[in-house]
Amino acid sequence: MSRNTARLPLPDLFGPPPQGDLFASQPAPARYAPKPEYVRSSLDRLLARLAAAPNWWIWSDWDIERFRERDPAFFCALLSDDAEADLWRARLQNEIARLNAASGQTRPPEDSSE
Repeated sequence: MSRNTARLPLPDLFGPPPQGDLFASQPAPARYAPKPEYVRSSLDRLLARLAAAPNWWIWSDWDIERFRERDPAFFCALLSDDAEADLWRARLQNEIARLNAASGQTRPPEDSSE
């Protein structure tokens, strides 16, 4: 059995692809940047959650990692003013240091005597 490897020309039913030219002369569209007041509001809520905690980490280890590393880095990177981002980082680090000093890097061990 032999196969015919010649391809038949197929019509383009949908027109040119929407992606366009890879090396187009037009610049890429600007990336989405949230409004600074929304970022500040998120940072303020994060700071309030950390400040409202007692003197130890009350959340799960996953949440502790999120509050300590991911959220502050993400939200501070969204701020356009580096001085303001540094101020927020310092405020968050003060609360994180307070919680770390009392409970270490994770939550205190569960009391299994109950």
